[in-house]
Amino acid sequence: MCQSPDTRVLVVEDDARLRDLLIDMLAAYGLTQVTGVSSVRDATSAIRVCQPDVILLDLWLPDSRGCTTIHRLKAMTKWAAIVVLTGMPETWLRQDCIDAGAYAFLRKGEVTLSTVIETLLMGAETYAIGRRILQHAS
Repeated sequence: MCQSPDTRVLVVEDDARLRDLLIDMLAAYGLTQVTGVSSVRDATSAIRVCQPDVILLDLWLPDSRGCTTIHRLKAMTKWAAIVVLTGMPETWLRQDCIDAGAYAFLRKGEVTLSTVIETLLMGAETYAIGRRILQHAS
């Protein structure tokens, strides 16, 4: 897997302490282009500005809940991988999120930070390959 400090990451998490911790850990790993926001409204603005390669998304936000959140973000950026990181316990939610367009589904408390980082980088790389293939085909 390619580790690139140029990978643009958008963290959408309303828990400020967790959001700041994730941003700090991603920076410590070497990812220098990380933006954090607390709502889908703020994510909309951030997507326009930072054009993320990958979005780390909590599903339970002040202005959006569940798979609707994925649909809203996918409508704004089809070329960013969305990695869901949620504490929601429902077992059916994983498949619903993937069906809605999420690249991956991770449950808070069940994954390590290194798993989160690896999943973000793999998602960004997978979507970058898809963009290059489409660019060469046209």
